[in-house]
Amino acid sequence: MLPDMADVILHRLRIDLAALLQADERAPDCAECRCVPLLNGWIGTGYPFPETPGRARYPFQATHVDLLEAPVAAALVADSGHAQGFQSGGVVLLDCAAGAVQTPDEASYYALETAGGGAIGLVRRGAGGWRIWSQESGKAGGSAVIKGRVSLMVQGF
Repeated sequence: MLPDMADVILHRLRIDLAALLQADERAPDCAECRCVPLLNGWIGTGYPFPETPGRARYPFQATHVDLLEAPVAAALVADSGHAQGFQSGGVVLLDCAAGAVQTPDEASYYALETAGGGAIGLVRRGAGGWRIWSQESGKAGGSAVIKGRVSLMVQGF
């Protein structure tokens, strides 16, 4: 409950969690880990999709990062628009390479920019572009711009 309350407070104050991180809190790269840029902002309904990385970096296991062409990290907020399993306080590792976003597959999750903000979900090609796919209903919803393929989600920011 405390992380959810913190998310609400930061959202209402329009404070980016990455801005709160101090330089000495960011882990350096090591043999087992890689620190990737953390996008400024949050992914969730009502939030503009975070386009640019900030100064903050987020550590992931090197085995996950080294497979990606253009890795970035993004923080999630509580959102019913996210696919099941993607919770508030989580951080996703995204591959934003052209190949990852221009040729999506139907089995992978994607970071999506929608008319209402950002979301994490599956996609299907529809009339006029990509649409968010709902596993629950088995139907495509609103249109979306694919920003990155989700490679990994970790809980706890």
